Amino acid sequence: MWKGVSVVFAIALVLANGEPVPRNQKNGEFSRYYLYNSNVTGVPLLQAGPAATDLKEDVPTVVLVHGHGGSYLTSLNLDVRRELLESEDVNVIVVDWSIFASMTYAQAQAAVLSVAQYLANALINNGVPPGSLHLVGFNLGAHIAGIAGRLIGGVARVTGLDPSQSPIKLSITDAAYVEVIHTDASGTVQSNGIGEKLGHADFYPNGGRTQPGCANNECHHNRAWLYFAASIRDKTFTANCCNTISEKDSNTCRLSTLPMGTNRLSKTPCLSGIYRVNTGNTYPF
Repeated sequence: MWKGVSVVFAIALVLANGEPVPRNQKNGEFSRYYLYNSNVTGVPLLQAGPAATDLKEDVPTVVLVHGHGGSYLTSLNLDVRRELLESEDVNVIVVDWSIFASMTYAQAQAAVLSVAQYLANALINNGVPPGSLHLVGFNLGAHIAGIAGRLIGGVARVTGLDPSQSPIKLSITDAAYVEVIHTDASGTVQSNGIGEKLGHADFYPNGGRTQPGCANNECHHNRAWLYFAASIRDKTFTANCCNTISEKDSNTCRLSTLPMGTNRLSKTPCLSGIYRVNTGNTYPF
């Protein structure tokens, strides 16, 4: 039987990856979790359990984690949750860590490890099976999703939607399959995302730096979750494998294909794990 992830273990695990530890290890206790499926709508889950009786068995569970400035009521959660519930038989758990996410970026970033640790505990205590678990995070939420997967162990999939700068990062070892979608990785002061390869498959729509139809970095950044939402029901983003980042940048990728996004728990990426797909400028792109 699983036991909760202790603070000491969480710190040791992060230190083993050479990552600094935030000072306040109790930030995550203020997070809230809401369960949605075909039977219930927004039922609060308790951090310490007992196991949630409303959790549907034998179906995948998708966890949505917002980023800096967000909450469980932001469009990311509302739109992705709707697409999932209307197209599949799933549990959707929406995380709200808005108390710290609403603070400065530095303060929110300092809360990442603790929020991830408490999320891991909540999923374990509520009896969510890791083998059918898909953790999805946007911005700093991408790193929270990854670290939670790392702490739980045996998680099927983690998806990072335009991960932002953080000393504690999503890693390829956080789940059996880790996918990352980069949309605002221009490297300028204004950019929100990071372009480095983090997962088994890293997708760079339109090169990963700017997105068609966008006039600012916030729009480029948000396209990551919009592409993900569209991929669930409305759109198949067939991406080509690239041998190198240079091929990705020059739009000359011609190797095997892989669909970007979706709720598939397992995919088999090419050797490089680098993918490019070109999109339209309006939903569903």
